[in-house]
Amino acid sequence: MLFRSNGEGDYSDVTKEAGLKQVGGNSYSAVFLDFNGDKKPDLFVSEWAPYELAIECLIRPEVTLSEGTPRLFRKVNGRFEEVTAEVGLNHAYGTMRAVAADLDHDGWTDITLENGGPEEWRLEPSVLLHNEKGKRFIEWTHPLSRDYR
Repeated sequence: MLFRSNGEGDYSDVTKEAGLKQVGGNSYSAVFLDFNGDKKPDLFVSEWAPYELAIECLIRPEVTLSEGTPRLFRKVNGRFEEVTAEVGLNHAYGTMRAVAADLDHDGWTDITLENGGPEEWRLEPSVLLHNEKGKRFIEWTHPLSRDYR
């Protein structure tokens, strides 16, 4: 759900009018960021994928998915438009926390996914998603990534 402040501690549910009615699932984290440099707040919503699916995506980078992935929404004309597939966010992760920051100081906001689970046995590597100039994200530094820098 997305709420807008009306001031004085009062809020209105604007989920539907913002274009986010169909967003849901197993998410522990949502982050506003400007991923494409247009000075508008975009929205990243993590997904906590099942263990088997997350591990398969880590060890087999060629696997791509259309469901169970984190989702990215670009702000356009006051609404959010999904751009998940377009920016390459097509892998499953067991994300417990997402953090947006310009990790390499190139002027583009990257995303860190802290993965695992509430169960003590679910240990998974964190993943850094490098922002390629507002066009796409690539897995940047986890040891199984093809583009390890």
